[in-house]
Amino acid sequence: MEFQNVFDLQQVLQLDDEHFLRHLQDVGIVRRQLRCSSNHCRRQCVLRKRENVALGYVFFRKSCQKRFSVLIGSFFEHCKTPVRVIIYLMWEWVCEVRAGCAAMSTGCTRSIVIQYYRYFRDICFWQLLRTNDL
Repeated sequence: MEFQNVFDLQQVLQLDDEHFLRHLQDVGIVRRQLRCSSNHCRRQCVLRKRENVALGYVFFRKSCQKRFSVLIGSFFEHCKTPVRVIIYLMWEWVCEVRAGCAAMSTGCTRSIVIQYYRYFRDICFWQLLRTNDL
């Protein structure tokens, strides 16, 4: 996901659920396909529109009647904060926006913003250690 400026970011964040999901799939943040985790099934699930779930879609297997989050296996899988807000917070962290200002612009509490800022920092630090660039 490459953004040259905040306007590019806003354009992506304002996409409807279907196009936003497709964009996340295109850049490899969210999976395109999922196999049913049921031992007797293990077949491919289909993407289905569903209200009140993350990104408005779920993976669904008709024969098992099982539903799986489109975020399964991604960075966002266990996050309670909406994906669009996390991506915007990431942008603000990269731009070195203070936590208090980021909290006001996203509607999150300052403590949540600080928690995500720490998480972003830890991910970058881990990546640097992993690639021996330090």
